[in-house]
Amino acid sequence: MKRIAFAVSLTVLAFAVAIQAQTPARTKTGSVEQELIKLENEWADAWVKMDVAFFDRIEADDYTYTACEGSVWTKAQDLTLLKSGDSVITSWVLADMKVRVYGDAAVVTGRTTIKET
Repeated sequence: MKRIAFAVSLTVLAFAVAIQAQTPARTKTGSVEQELIKLENEWADAWVKMDVAFFDRIEADDYTYTACEGSVWTKAQDLTLLKSGDSVITSWVLADMKVRVYGDAAVVTGRTTIKET
């Protein structure tokens, strides 16, 4: 479970940077920081709901990430895992979320507590 949580955290960070690069400093709904925190919460909810459509929409076709043990995942593998039901997340709680904006990039940090079966 720790490996999945770490891998997901890396993934979310990659999305945060990608979205920050495409988002103006202020949006109609609020600041970049608020938008990225919102995305983090949507990401957590999507894992609990096993929302394949969310990840299909948000992940680029050439999306990859490297997990803490060195395995490399693609978008197709992410979607396959979600569809399989092999990993069921029953709770995903975010805490102490902080966003740091550096020009056209951002870093989101925080604590994630996941319950998984």
